[in-house]
Amino acid sequence: MEPKVVMQETTNTLIPVAEAGLPVVKQAAIPDPTPAAASATVTVTGPSIDLRVAKRISLILHPFLIAPLSIVLVLYLDTGNLLSALGWAGLCAAFVVAPAGLYLRKKLKKKAYSDADVSVRKQRYGFYVFGTSCMVVCFAVLLWMGAPQVLVAFFGAALLSVVSAAVLTRFWTKVSIHAGVMAGATVAVVFYSLAWGGVLAGLTLLVSWSRLVLKRHTLQQAILGWMVAVVCVAGVFLVLL
Repeated sequence: MEPKVVMQETTNTLIPVAEAGLPVVKQAAIPDPTPAAASATVTVTGPSIDLRVAKRISLILHPFLIAPLSIVLVLYLDTGNLLSALGWAGLCAAFVVAPAGLYLRKKLKKKAYSDADVSVRKQRYGFYVFGTSCMVVCFAVLLWMGAPQVLVAFFGAALLSVVSAAVLTRFWTKVSIHAGVMAGATVAVVFYSLAWGGVLAGLTLLVSWSRLVLKRHTLQQAILGWMVAVVCVAGVFLVLL
């Protein structure tokens, strides 16, 4: 006659208890079905401090903002009339910055551009064509309205810089517009104030650093942006002013 065995359940094992002094036989433990990895702590890290700072710098010193502000500064240094400077800068922004911003937004909405910086080189071709067209119309309006000579020179140099950057982008490599706009503004301001020029030169280095950290441009492309802007602005100012 076989011994009668009663099974007693514990947390993770079943232990048979023999009756009438029979020996106790242990059953193999049932493994915990919960994977050990499930209880592991997962640490999620965000962007580094350098990346966060670089993004803010690129946003604050964006060409759409710096271009009209540089017009205000140059005109004010030349004429001393802040209201007039603001008016001319607003006119340029209305003809160039506003339509270019709307065009960019439309392309991003359609996912025709990879990002707001238009980082893919081939995607910049159409943006250059649209932006240059807006600048040509604005330049014609400035001439028709009898804009101050310094504004005509500054805007003409900017137009020449954009055309040069477009050609270089099409046939060689991307040109950093962030770096170029800041460098061009620096050169224009130096003609009136070395102190303000020094401030803008520092900002030029800062925004160039941000573009490198964000990997939007190489050092060569940033320096190329400086060179195009410096040559165009200095050349036009020396000829017309």
